[in-house]
Parts: sequence; C-alpha cells; structure tokens
Amino acid sequence: MFVPVIIDEQLIPGTIEYAISHIVDKRLDLSPFDALYHNEKHGAAAYPPSIMLKIIFYAYSLGMLSIQPTD
Repeated sequence: MFVPVIIDEQLIPGTIEYAISHIVDKRLDLSPFDALYHNEKHGAAAYPPSIMLKIIFYAYSLGMLSIQPTD
C-alpha cells in the first residue's frame, strides 16, 4: 500500500527546510530553468528544476559540497 506524501504538509514553519522551500517557490524566478525543463519520450522522467534547486540549497545549508577535499 502506497501512502501519498505531500511535501508541503511535512515542512515545519521555522525550519531551514521550510525557508528554502518558501524562497525557491515564492521568491526566485526559475523561468530560465523552466525553459530548459522537459521530458523526452525515452528514459526516466526529469526532476523539476525547483526540486533540484531545493536539494542543492539544503545540502549547502548542511555544509555539503559537491567536491570533497582529499587528504
């Protein structure tokens, strides 16, 4: 049995996750990203640019970088 998850109902006001979601959804102009966003007929469905941007901002808020330093 699958239980639908509504992300907006899971975000708690006052948290960094809520702030990031609010900023990306309400304050940023994502039209340059949306112009390039489309699903091809083949392969897996593309993720919406807003979701990908939220993931990147959240990772940065945790101090995660795409390139890890080597010793």
